[in-house]
Amino acid sequence: MKLLFTILLFVVYTSSLTAFESEQANLNLANGRILFRLMRSDQKNTYLLKENPRSGLTLVLDKSSKKISSKNAEKLNKDFSKIFIPQLTQSLGGKKCERSWELVLHGEQSYVCRADKKANTHIEKFVKQLELL
Repeated sequence: MKLLFTILLFVVYTSSLTAFESEQANLNLANGRILFRLMRSDQKNTYLLKENPRSGLTLVLDKSSKKISSKNAEKLNKDFSKIFIPQLTQSLGGKKCERSWELVLHGEQSYVCRADKKANTHIEKFVKQLELL
């Protein structure tokens, strides 16, 4: 019984640490929260949407950034989710491939395989949408 209690306590403790680490990874240095991040695997381009308590919602395209409305941020977040969720199931499946994009949505990480033409097309359209804002 004592062993079972110890194991249960250990599981609860480690799961709380994992949740804390995930939340910490989701915070940027300016006390903001990264809602999503999209990065080419060759690290040439990075796009992210972050929320900062002081400055509001900011869209970062490589090194430049611009504030956006909450309405636009909500739309971008939904559009990114539509791309992210199918890729997450692929990532969880452990499929090995050459990666073209790395995706992060609210702290969860995924990737897109270079051979997945459909996903890459969706991402390219999404990137164009980001650049037009």
